[in-house]
Amino acid sequence: MSKKYKILNDPDQHSLNNSDGDYFRRHDLIAQTPDGLIRVRGVNPIDNPRKIKGKWSLQYNDMIKRTDYDIVNGASIPWFAQWLISKSGKWNRSSDFHDVGYARGGIEFFINGRWIFQKKSRTWFDNLYLELMASRNVARWNRKTQYEILKTCGWYRWNQCRKLNP
Repeated sequence: MSKKYKILNDPDQHSLNNSDGDYFRRHDLIAQTPDGLIRVRGVNPIDNPRKIKGKWSLQYNDMIKRTDYDIVNGASIPWFAQWLISKSGKWNRSSDFHDVGYARGGIEFFINGRWIFQKKSRTWFDNLYLELMASRNVARWNRKTQYEILKTCGWYRWNQCRKLNP
């Protein structure tokens, strides 16, 4: 594992309460890679947004500053492997970067004081997932198993997303 890969923060996640198990981050999730800083966009509140029954509300009157946040669903473990690897664990933060990369075909890098979107390959995102899991001390057997499943089955989701977001 390279020490150049590291998730730098751990913002809260909030459920969208839909059947897909989607959620968003309250603030940007940032990671260091050999290519530079990358992020999963979160919803950044202005001052003190209103809480409703202990959960953040995403309604317009809540003074949300940014509406272009990333929606993720954690590790998308195929049904046939869920007996071995659960959908949540230390790998969830790593999977957020992978989810965004697959959905958008690229990710935002911090370059010259600005966040700039750059396209990357499916292989780049699969390797990113593997390296970020290693940096979070996910057991070797677990990360290697997830990586092999991605290499074998990930093409389907990647191609689906490329049709929607060329």
